Amino acid sequence: MTDSADGPDECVRVGTWNVQWATPRSKRAPLVADMLVAPDCDILCVTEGDAGVLPKGGHVIDAGTDWGYPLPKASPGRRKVLLWSRWPWTPAFDALQDALPGGRLVAGVTETPVGKVTVVGVCIPWSGAHVNSGRRDRVLWQDHLDWLGGFERLSYARPRRRTIVLGDFNQRSPRGGKLHGLLQRAFARFQIATSGFVAEASTRLGANGVELREVTLADAPSANGKVQLIDHIAHSQDLVLRQRTPKRDGTRQVGVFPKEIDGTRLSDHTGVWFDLKLRKRP
Repeated sequence: MTDSADGPDECVRVGTWNVQWATPRSKRAPLVADMLVAPDCDILCVTEGDAGVLPKGGHVIDAGTDWGYPLPKASPGRRKVLLWSRWPWTPAFDALQDALPGGRLVAGVTETPVGKVTVVGVCIPWSGAHVNSGRRDRVLWQDHLDWLGGFERLSYARPRRRTIVLGDFNQRSPRGGKLHGLLQRAFARFQIATSGFVAEASTRLGANGVELREVTLADAPSANGKVQLIDHIAHSQDLVLRQRTPKRDGTRQVGVFPKEIDGTRLSDHTGVWFDLKLRKRP
């Protein structure tokens, strides 16, 4: 997306994808790894992943191993949340994050073409976290709601400037009901750029020959149905989505990491990536 039609502004390319525990030993690992490299992102958040499938080089921080499930001995790099950047990280920590369900949030500050950016990688618990597996001491949505309530109290939820929260939100947006209302409240000071419905899709080749896929997100369902993402990227209001071909109808074009390629399943999630630039002051 570097050939943007809306100006030569500096931008940072960010992406997130839940890769469904792809490990370096899995058959799909080479395809997952190639797909993560293909968009040439500056910052990546990989959830339910392994350090071994991240792009070579760069710098990595992670959320640790304490998310309440045993870590297989054969997968020492397995983590709920990993953050990768071209540039070194300065780890960030808010003491209140200890109250959140563990192993699901990691934050750091890194230099980018748009200046220093605070990046928060997350994997918000799914509805059945620790209900029928793991600790088995929860009811449906309990950990999810606890996480949202805890995040709302963190300093990251009140960004002053250049903050990105990305990862597996385990919620579609928009949607009705109290659950989504709590997500909106927790992210009230952010723009969730990946909200909406997939209206259409297209493909083009990346620099390394891997097929890049893009979708158009619309505010309302289209004739193609009600497909929505649950891997999301939210950003502070001083950042804005950069578009190759801006449209006046409010739709947004974003790149995606697909669930499958050439009939081979890569993940049970569709990931997403795009460029962010600084919002111009009036």
